[in-house]
Amino acid sequence: ASLTTSPLHDETLVKPRRVMSDSDDDWAVPDEGTFARVDAKAVAAEADAEREKAFEAKTKAAEMQAKVQEEIEDVAARAKAEALRQNERDSRPMILVDLTVLSKGAIHNKFDKCGVNDVDAKSAMQREVEKSFAEYANNATLVAAGTVRPCSQGVYRAALSTLREEVPGHFWAAIFPPPCTIDRKP
Repeated sequence: ASLTTSPLHDETLVKPRRVMSDSDDDWAVPDEGTFARVDAKAVAAEADAEREKAFEAKTKAAEMQAKVQEEIEDVAARAKAEALRQNERDSRPMILVDLTVLSKGAIHNKFDKCGVNDVDAKSAMQREVEKSFAEYANNATLVAAGTVRPCSQGVYRAALSTLREEVPGHFWAAIFPPPCTIDRKP
């Protein structure tokens, strides 16, 4: 390397700079013996081990996916079965009965649409209607008069609420068929 100065300036003012010539090579040359011999069998074994790990990971992932899919199908089957059971329960017949008309005004709810003035009389009449469920449900006169209204168990709450709003002062009771008349399935 040679030192040069700018011809425009005094040598004392300009610091010398180093210029690299084409013949200067500062490349680092490795010492002899730095390259090791490659063991092809070891490299192949390492590659095989990596492929085996990747295969095991894929297999495990596929097994997990199959297990998750099986659980999803199981949950879906149980949900479908429960929905069928719920639909079957909701479709069971029942009747809504105006106990105020049947008791000739003795049972009423003039002060509270969800309450009743005589709980004991209401319970006794409700048990009587439940025992004779089929007779009340099939009595054309009571059904035509609107005293007895057929309903299904899935919608009776909304229907009962509507009746209590539409006919204030009358106590409407939900009457379910006796347990012995319902087909029970395990």
